[in-house]
Amino acid sequence: GLATVIGHEVAHAIARHGGERVSQGLVVQGGLIAAQVAMANRDPQTVQLVTGLLGAGAAIGVILPFSRTQESEADHLGLIYMAKAGYDPRAAIAFWQRMEQAAQRRGNPPEFLSTHPSHGTRVRQIEQWIPEAMQYYQKGLAVAKQHHLLELEVRIHNGMGNLFARQGNHKAAADQYRSALQLAQQIESETVSVELMVNLGLALARSDRPADAIEYLEAS
Repeated sequence: GLATVIGHEVAHAIARHGGERVSQGLVVQGGLIAAQVAMANRDPQTVQLVTGLLGAGAAIGVILPFSRTQESEADHLGLIYMAKAGYDPRAAIAFWQRMEQAAQRRGNPPEFLSTHPSHGTRVRQIEQWIPEAMQYYQKGLAVAKQHHLLELEVRIHNGMGNLFARQGNHKAAADQYRSALQLAQQIESETVSVELMVNLGLALARSDRPADAIEYLEAS
């Protein structure tokens, strides 16, 4: 549930929904002011009644639907973001179903009077978006698996290098450390890379290759 909420809020920020709402509010306010100016010669009570009706109409016909559209957009983008982050997007359905059950107990206004889609609407929309989100989720799992395999290979080569170094076979150790370093750079593991550069530098120094050793030790 937390991933669903965080994804939703991040989507609001990235889509700049706050700025859009401010802009829309200014447009509506400007329209109401223009209507008041146009009716400046009318009876004040009539002006107040008309502008009140216009304001209510703008809220129900423009502001609230626009807000619900933004919320749906944030639900959609948030679903994609949580999938890319490695969280199963199908969990969002269960989250909004729980929210719907809670809303039924306490009672909610009709959807057309709300800034948010009803929880039932959200569940139906998310069910439609799940196939798309699952593609990102499955891709992320594949990348994570590949990353894990590379980390495992790094540990194996580093372990073999340590073994050869203890045996005094520094040339073989250097070869293992170099292989481990190349893999660590693929997964952009800076901490591991620094450790491997130090190990490789020391192994090269003990293999009578001081120039190469200095290169790696300085880079670390």
